[in-house]
Amino acid sequence: MRDYKGAYTISKELALINPSHAQILHLHAMVSKKLNYFDQAQNHGEKAIAFDCGNKDGNPIFNVILKRLSKQYQYNYFDFHQLITDESQHNPTFLDDIYPQDVYFNKMINLISVKIKRRLKL
Repeated sequence: MRDYKGAYTISKELALINPSHAQILHLHAMVSKKLNYFDQAQNHGEKAIAFDCGNKDGNPIFNVILKRLSKQYQYNYFDFHQLITDESQHNPTFLDDIYPQDVYFNKMINLISVKIKRRLKL
């Protein structure tokens, strides 16, 4: 049997000692998720991504910059990250370690198509 509660205590301490260490934050996020502490898991997971210097995927810092600029210049912005975040608390999100389920892409396509139809007045 795995001691996730013990691991949680240790990973929480490590995250407090090293609040910008990507691997520790990722570990704490994974342990938090196993204990169904979804808000903490999401928070520490996003911090881990933000502090990961070798990050080749989406980054919450870039998302904030894109949101601000799109608002400033009045561009339409679709926040796929927020869609996944909202849905992940109620549904399984990923098919594997990288790719979200197709249902999220279909939701995105439907939401974007509605915006396009409104813009074009179709």
